[in-house]
Amino acid sequence: MEPPRKEHATNKAFQNLNLEHNFSDAILACVVHTEQLKKHLIGVALIEISFREIRYIDNSQTLDRITILDDLHFTTLLQGLEQHSMSTAATAAHLDDFNRDGYVMVRGLFSAEESKALLTYARADQSLAEEAYVRKDSQGGDTKLALRNDLDDLSPYAAVARSRRIVEPMQLFLGDEVYHYHHKMMLKQPKTGGAWEWHQDYGYWYNNGCLFPDMASCLIAVDTASRENGCLQVLKGSHRIGRIDHGKAGGQIGADMQRVEAAMERFELVYCEMAPGDALFFHGNVLHRSDQNRSEKPRWSLICCYNTKTNDPIVSDGRHPNYSPLAVWDDAKVQDALVQAAAAV
Repeated sequence: MEPPRKEHATNKAFQNLNLEHNFSDAILACVVHTEQLKKHLIGVALIEISFREIRYIDNSQTLDRITILDDLHFTTLLQGLEQHSMSTAATAAHLDDFNRDGYVMVRGLFSAEESKALLTYARADQSLAEEAYVRKDSQGGDTKLALRNDLDDLSPYAAVARSRRIVEPMQLFLGDEVYHYHHKMMLKQPKTGGAWEWHQDYGYWYNNGCLFPDMASCLIAVDTASRENGCLQVLKGSHRIGRIDHGKAGGQIGADMQRVEAAMERFELVYCEMAPGDALFFHGNVLHRSDQNRSEKPRWSLICCYNTKTNDPIVSDGRHPNYSPLAVWDDAKVQDALVQAAAAV
């Protein structure tokens, strides 16, 4: 017996997967917009699609039947899933990881062409060099960064911050609409690049009037990041500790080291080695740091930071902006912005 048609769900699936064929039974398998079904449904779809079978789930979350797709519908559905892999399949599969570990690594979130364009533009960006400032680490090393609160639509950095590949997963991970809190380029130069002391981002942002830690960042590798040139280090799962008190650590603000040392006995230390275009999504309460760069190679990274709409700061005119809706850009628009910016250098 044929299952009941759910046209409202089908239409939503078409909208999000950009599919043109009205095969509602099959496409029901890709409806992932209720909170309880997101990760389960997509996981099933990706497993079953290799057998040209799609399972769909009814409102009671039970597997009801299997739909066999013909060649045309199978190919079209697979293309739609691939086009939206980050906003559906990958984010859903990683939701448990983010909640458990406090971070998710996504390899190749930005293509080689996009990554090369971002690097080319950043290296030649004189305004970036002029805006950069130093925060000395506890050993006197110079840790340099350039931070911007505004999104200039002519800037390739803003294009990355607006990318649906970042914003949509971030909204899934945080369970709310997000807005751009700020973005920054971390400039860890060869031989001279300083360390970042152990800290939580929310250790800073709490003092900016954000009541809840419903905030996160996405670090995009501009250069290759390795242990040798001071890649990011995280304590896996440490976001579950909650906010730790922070105080002065050299010219920086660092987490209470008594708590950090206790955390290091309990949580795995992970070195986040990355290739250009890789992205690390991490929660605002994850303890993280990086070593000085003693290598011959630079390590630049673009970090895009987001707050949730319902966590709008209780202060106005603070260090970072209050809520305003974020215009999200599709992949083609982001790619065009990056490539055109690099070509103009």
